[in-house]
Amino acid sequence: MNVLAQWNGDSLLLAEGEVWKRRRKKVMPAFQTRRMPEYAQTVVSLTQTLCRHWHSQQHDPLVLDIDSSMAQLSLDIALVSLFGAQASERSDEFEAAIKVLSQTAFRESTAPVTLPDWLPLPAKRQKKQAIAVLDTFVTSIVRERLDDIARGGETERGDLLSILVEHHDGDALAIRNDAVSLLIAGHETSGALHCWVFALLAEHP
Repeated sequence: MNVLAQWNGDSLLLAEGEVWKRRRKKVMPAFQTRRMPEYAQTVVSLTQTLCRHWHSQQHDPLVLDIDSSMAQLSLDIALVSLFGAQASERSDEFEAAIKVLSQTAFRESTAPVTLPDWLPLPAKRQKKQAIAVLDTFVTSIVRERLDDIARGGETERGDLLSILVEHHDGDALAIRNDAVSLLIAGHETSGALHCWVFALLAEHP
């Protein structure tokens, strides 16, 4: 829990008991069945875009990094469906940061002793840089939405971010914490699953 809290903050992912129940109830409208067709169309559209990109590659044979491609696809889907945001120029940097933090989480949660972050070690520098990228990436999405609402923009847009803004009453940090948790959970595991699907298809065409 303490390991994940370093970049997730006080979020829904780490809440427990009654606090978790209340916060989970608040975000559930974003996952109602009636929203699924729109989410599905987003998945189809972004997948078709990726396939067109693959077909445009003039290489024979075409060599693909499926792990990276599926992680990127899942991130794009999560950005659009959960936060109404388009793929960012920094999404590759964000994806790289997530990989660093995943490795950090495994290392720190399984190590008998966790070394302090102030030590001048490569792993510690990578961790700090990854957290900074993650925070900048998600905070920019949250700030952009809050600024638009402050200018009179629409509050309810049918996505998860709208619900977080309402639930946290515009508290940018609280919104950021839940957004980080749900964005990571919403794309990292899906990307890994799709990568294994490709592996199985390759073995059993």
